[in-house]
Amino acid sequence: GIQWAHMKKNKTAGLNLRMSPRCKFNLELLSRKQRRSISSVIEDMATAAMNSTMPGIAEKLWAPDDAGRVINMAIHSPDLLTHDEELIVNTIIHEPLLWDADFGALVDRRIEEERDFAPWEIAFRGGLLDMRLVRLHWPTIVSVAEQERYPGELTDEILKADKSDVLDGADAPPFP
Repeated sequence: GIQWAHMKKNKTAGLNLRMSPRCKFNLELLSRKQRRSISSVIEDMATAAMNSTMPGIAEKLWAPDDAGRVINMAIHSPDLLTHDEELIVNTIIHEPLLWDADFGALVDRRIEEERDFAPWEIAFRGGLLDMRLVRLHWPTIVSVAEQERYPGELTDEILKADKSDVLDGADAPPFP
């Protein structure tokens, strides 16, 4: 199972860019003037652009792992999900063993309250998704979403999982 203490923690992520020679030259000049690396200049530009275009959203969406980031986007900005991420969210929605509550009851509550958001949004916002299980079974969830494995395989994997593989809440990153 997943062991958080043994996960590789990257402080940076690689990114390859293609740009015009003029743009690259401008970045080099800017970095020289500011006595900083090109990476540092690009990071600050990206942060400034994000804050001016979508203020506060980066903090809501960021999580240290893919599972947390996809769930955060599903909750706070579903319009930013790629098609593949929508398939992953759909896989999670349709696996009842990943949820802490009766999903049908959530649908009924949505109808009663005449809410205009989807039942999975109620569940996500209510913290009813077991993120420990989602993180533990993330590779299988992705494989099912990509149709490399059958949904029943995810169900079987969750049912067969050794309880010692499920992390204590104190050891797991905060929801999501």
